[in-house]
Amino acid sequence: MTVLDVGCGFGGTLGRLSERLPAARLVGVNIDHRQLTRALPTRAQFICADGCALPLPSAAFDAVLAVECIFHFPSRLTFLREAQRVLKPGGRVSLSDFVRVDKAEPANAVSRWLEDQVAKGYGRQSTWSDGDYQAMADKAGLVVEQDADVTRLTLPTYLYLLADGVSRAVSGRGHVPIRSTLLLFLLSALGAVRYRLVVLRKPGTPDALGKAGRAG
Repeated sequence: MTVLDVGCGFGGTLGRLSERLPAARLVGVNIDHRQLTRALPTRAQFICADGCALPLPSAAFDAVLAVECIFHFPSRLTFLREAQRVLKPGGRVSLSDFVRVDKAEPANAVSRWLEDQVAKGYGRQSTWSDGDYQAMADKAGLVVEQDADVTRLTLPTYLYLLADGVSRAVSGRGHVPIRSTLLLFLLSALGAVRYRLVVLRKPGTPDALGKAGRAG
């Protein structure tokens, strides 16, 4: 099995997969070389590259992951097209995303202020000019298999991050964006921002001939 983690950060997800899938080929892509130099030591191959212009061959991966990063990309649709390209037929791209309920650009000063404050800690949201996930899937040649709202399950994490942020601020052990975290928690709790898990499949079936050859 071949797995590509786009926006892999410090390689935490790949580290877990390395333990759970000892025979898999794992590749991580991140645009920030500073994070890659500090990535966890695993079996994964790390590549410094843009997730919207992957320097990887077509139809090379069984699975593509994008964990809490797609909202940083200049275009979600461009990434999904790249994911579709590098996936084998029947392969899946699984991602998590912060989705604004109102996908229009902030129209008033309060909305713009809120977005600016959240962006200071978590990055600015890319626009939804390409439509929702169903519309983008149609344009990218993918099929939506799952689009789940799991916001309720994420709310306790914000409380942990806030407590940790206060502790770090008091002890001087680093920095957690307390204001941004608090605002994102409130926006999520009030329903203005939803945390979604989306799974999209590339049409087609895996290479049956290849599977038969390996079985033989």
